[in-house]
Formats: sequence, C-alpha cells, structure tokens
Amino acid sequence: MKITSATLRQVDIPLRHAFETSFTRMTAKKTMILELTDDAGTKGYGEVSAFDIPFYNEEFRAGAWELLINIMLPMILNVDMAHPDEMYSLVAGIRQNNMSKSAINCALWDIFAKEANISLATALGGNKKKVETGVSIGIQATPQALVQVVSGC
Repeated sequence: MKITSATLRQVDIPLRHAFETSFTRMTAKKTMILELTDDAGTKGYGEVSAFDIPFYNEEFRAGAWELLINIMLPMILNVDMAHPDEMYSLVAGIRQNNMSKSAINCALWDIFAKEANISLATALGGNKKKVETGVSIGIQATPQALVQVVSGC
C-alpha cells in the first residue's frame, strides 16, 4: 500500500457526566481522528488519544497535532509498504510519542484488513468473541455517590 493523503481531525465528544480525577476534570473526550487514504482509494482510521496537557504521558493534543502534520505524516506519504508495521522503521528516529505512532499504525491496519477483505480482528490474529475491558469512574462527591455509580457499571 502507498498512502497518498492524510487528514487529521480534532474531535470533542461531550461526556454524559463529568469525569474527575485528582488532577483534572473533563466534560468531553478530546481526541483526534486520523484518516489515511492509499493509492487504491481505501481509507483507514486511527485515533490519537492524547489529552490536552501531558499529565498521562509526554504526549498532548497540540503537540501530537504538530508532530503528525509536520513530521510523521510526511515520512509515510508516498512510500510503498507491504505491511502496516513497516511504518515503524520510517518513524524510528522519533522517540516515544507512541499515541501518534499508534494512530498511524491503526489506520494502516484498517486499510490492510479492508484490502484483504477480512476483519481487523482476523488481520491482527485475534480469535476472541468478546473483548475484556475495564472501567474508570473517577472521583465522586460522596461515598454514597460512588456506590451508586459503581452499581450502575
């Protein structure tokens, strides 16, 4: 596959309830969606899940935007790749920033699976019928509110 275009979008998804931790309060999930298009016209999507400030790791949304637009995406455009993981050698000179790298890799895997006409799970070697997940509920105002939220999970 050869990526011929990339579009990066900032998306703010309102939360039904504010999510509060010891260091922030969020009322929206702020994220970025990366759309890659290859020379066959197939589109693939990936997400940059960096927060507005770098409290979780070194990445933050504005920095990831600049890194992707000005450095990383130009490194992968118009390069023939037989497999999605080949992108890692193209961006090997960039340390860390794994959320940004992951967005590219996920979009490439999406294209790869679509062009092979298989599910993404199959392309990645998955065989589970259910995916285990966790939950994070944030700080609640009172112990009673915490119990109420937990009982709804």
